[in-house]
Amino acid sequence: MRRIVKNAVIGKRKGTITILCGVCLGVLVAVGGCEKLKRIDSDKLANAIIESDTTLTFTLGQNIPNPAQGLTTIGYSIPKAGEVIFNIYTVSGQVLHTDTLQSRAGRHVIELNTSSFASGVYFYSIEYQGQKLVKRLIVQN
Repeated sequence: MRRIVKNAVIGKRKGTITILCGVCLGVLVAVGGCEKLKRIDSDKLANAIIESDTTLTFTLGQNIPNPAQGLTTIGYSIPKAGEVIFNIYTVSGQVLHTDTLQSRAGRHVIELNTSSFASGVYFYSIEYQGQKLVKRLIVQN
């Protein structure tokens, strides 16, 4: 699968290439060998082709940074397009936040603002085609 991103802003952070699409303002992330960045036209603006791995599975990444202060990013991947339900829970199981996302096959990133959360331990999950994955999130505000 290939995606062409036009007018993208590129930033580099500790082995991660982050591409902010200038057209749709979506964020694409290439980490190590997960997605191969094929072409960069300039330092700040680029037309980039990202070639996705064809052996994708349903995965949920650990939020970065953890512990979180303000913004944190959570990566996930799905093998086929479909509905993804993202939830944030307290340790007692109370749902604090729910998003239903229509996602294409591939890798995705959710940016989460934790500034309104009290410091403590939370859990986040994604559900996709009857499967659920859960990770722990620590907030230090």
